[in-house]
Amino acid sequence: MSFTIRPYRRGGWEVDIVITYPNGEKHRERRKAPVDSKAAAKRWAKERELFLLHLGRPPRRGENIDTPPEEVPTVPTFAEFVPRYLEYVKANRQKPSTRRSKETICNCHLIPVFGHLRLNEIGPADVERLKAKHANHSAKTLNNALSIFNSILACAVALGVLEASPVRARWVKTTLPSMPFYDFDEFERLCASAHRLGEQYELIVLLGGCAGLRCGEIRALRWSSIDFARGFLTVERAYSLDEVLVPKGDKIRRVPMPKRLQAALQAARTKQDPSYVHVLTLRDRDQPPAYFTVRKWLNKAQARADVLVRGPHILRHTYCSHLAMTGAHVMAIKALAGHSEIETTQRYMHLSPQTLRDAVDRLDGVAARGNGDAAETRKRASRNSE
Repeated sequence: MSFTIRPYRRGGWEVDIVITYPNGEKHRERRKAPVDSKAAAKRWAKERELFLLHLGRPPRRGENIDTPPEEVPTVPTFAEFVPRYLEYVKANRQKPSTRRSKETICNCHLIPVFGHLRLNEIGPADVERLKAKHANHSAKTLNNALSIFNSILACAVALGVLEASPVRARWVKTTLPSMPFYDFDEFERLCASAHRLGEQYELIVLLGGCAGLRCGEIRALRWSSIDFARGFLTVERAYSLDEVLVPKGDKIRRVPMPKRLQAALQAARTKQDPSYVHVLTLRDRDQPPAYFTVRKWLNKAQARADVLVRGPHILRHTYCSHLAMTGAHVMAIKALAGHSEIETTQRYMHLSPQTLRDAVDRLDGVAARGNGDAAETRKRASRNSE
């Protein structure tokens, strides 16, 4: 049992199948595949080969043999293909949190709209139905769903389920959200509140607000990543659900420690069991707390400081905002925060009055040089005329 694929003289692909049946009879079939690409022609040849093997050879001219009609392979429905897509996402080693997010969006947003449709039947009108159904959701939520929808169709093409994507969803326009952060006085109150509550509370606030670590990076921080002699800490690990991976964007970064953060870490190290590996631990155990435990501790400190009660990411926003407000260069903020895109960093730059002042000063400098050059030109012209 074998087949050969070769270009057809009038375009497309010719399939040449040779089968030997158990009774020794041979059958050869050469015909043009009813598909366009070579990969699809190979799949069709395999299916045709199995069909001929199990159901016998087709009748020769003049023979009267009833054979069942050939089954045309069907494209799976959207709901049937989603589990295969999620396996594809897992095989490509996307973060556990990303996989969970995609699964949730598929189940809650996409399958209710597209689940009953075959992949090749989905059209622009169906995409508009999704947008209409999510009219009351935020633009970011809808765009996340549309992005994963496009990713599912692209996966179907990559796996050979579709020849080409039948439609591509376009994102809706969004406005950049404001970034909540603590001003300098509020952050000082939060630091004081966390200090009174205990060492772990203070470390969470300082690592987020004075070094810009994400919650997963705080939980995964180890003593081996801290260089007290040089005053640096290296962000090289992060928790994604219950797995320790590299930080977001696969970016390992070195962050200078402010004096107050370094002092707090040194004090914590002297009190902690020397055999412990993690900086942030549960009581009497070398095990980092879960995300919701960290959030619970932070919320307690926030409530006592009488500041906005939010998740740990507000500390990272505070870090970037304070850098911008004190005149740090946009590229320095990008490097310290580990942003992948400069657009992310620029969302904080409206807080930097020094940046605007420098821009205007540069214009004044250009104008002054221009006026000087013009005056010199007039003097030269006057001398030449004399």
